[in-house]
Amino acid sequence: MIIPNLDFGGAQRSFSSLANAMDRDNNVTIAVFNTNTGISFSYNPQILDLNIPGGQNVLSKIYFFIKRCQAVRKLKNRLAIETTISYLEGANYINALTGNDHKILSVRGSKYHDENIHGFIGWFRRKILIPITYRRAQVIVALNHGIKRELQEKMGLSANNIVVIRNFYDTEKIREMSNLPLEDKYQCLSNGPYLLYAGRLAPEKGLKFIIDLFTSIKARLPRYRLVIIGDGPISEDIQQYARSAGLKVFGIDSKESLDAHNFDVVFTGYQHNTYQYIKRADMLLLASDSEGGPNILMEALICGTTVVSTDCPYGPGEQLAPDHNGEVVEIPVEVAHGILLPPPGRDYGEKLVNQCGHFITHYLENPHKLHKINSRARKWVTEQSPELTLKSWKRIIG
Repeated sequence: MIIPNLDFGGAQRSFSSLANAMDRDNNVTIAVFNTNTGISFSYNPQILDLNIPGGQNVLSKIYFFIKRCQAVRKLKNRLAIETTISYLEGANYINALTGNDHKILSVRGSKYHDENIHGFIGWFRRKILIPITYRRAQVIVALNHGIKRELQEKMGLSANNIVVIRNFYDTEKIREMSNLPLEDKYQCLSNGPYLLYAGRLAPEKGLKFIIDLFTSIKARLPRYRLVIIGDGPISEDIQQYARSAGLKVFGIDSKESLDAHNFDVVFTGYQHNTYQYIKRADMLLLASDSEGGPNILMEALICGTTVVSTDCPYGPGEQLAPDHNGEVVEIPVEVAHGILLPPPGRDYGEKLVNQCGHFITHYLENPHKLHKINSRARKWVTEQSPELTLKSWKRIIG
């Protein structure tokens, strides 16, 4: 199995779960381009660090791309690899171009709704690199049906080679970890209701909208707090944005006692175990520009917590409303397994914030309605067993 890095991310979390599950019945080896950013999750299989960087400019990128191809080709030959599964675009290129093994490429997100993919390089990736290299793979695993349609209709890849397999989740382990007590510093969160965001603190995650949405909710339900778990490039900016909204912030590096102050927003930074926070939250809030299949969404459903998400392409809508017609919602709406909100875009206004805030407040004031949603979600989660996901992977491995 190949992946560019093993740092803290949704793809890496899913990669870890699948690698550990596959290792029970197979001889699995993990190849990573480099571990400069650390290893954030636990792995049972052997990890081989190729220690090859990505490069800082076009020439160095090409040079190190060739070095990675050479290293992976040698590794496949030396270990007599029969099947290689790769995660993320950089690893998919290398996997597709090396060896005579059975190649499986995992595509985690949209290439047309990701704002980080733009300009000539973005066009070149979407129109040239992906269509040409991915054709060399025997199987392409799309995380959801929206990604499959994109690969097929916009990149010209054969539907016969694309299968949809959702992320693998160890539901028993997630529920076990969710029952652990909160660490001492945050024990007081158990004493009052809170809403939760957990994930990377990055521009594409819609954190400003979440802050504004919470401000609207808190105006009606002042007892609520917002807990934000995670770290990322806009960590300082989003803490300052919350302060500018008039909210009292307990920052990631705060030395104050959380017990002694009535903080509105609590930034915890990275937490190894997010499940114990998820289980105790009344709602998980998500507002990404685009998502493949957000792990945190499914993990919240497993923990029995209501999910509120913007209807971004493509993952949340498919998970929260599997029978939905695929059209983006224009108003907040209750769906089978949660609540979907209209995508706010970057220029959203106060009207949308208040509309969504009022809708969410109604459900927080009527717990029996949340209970009905959670009951339906719990039944659906039971049907998405890890054993069935693992069988789907074993089927394409052969």
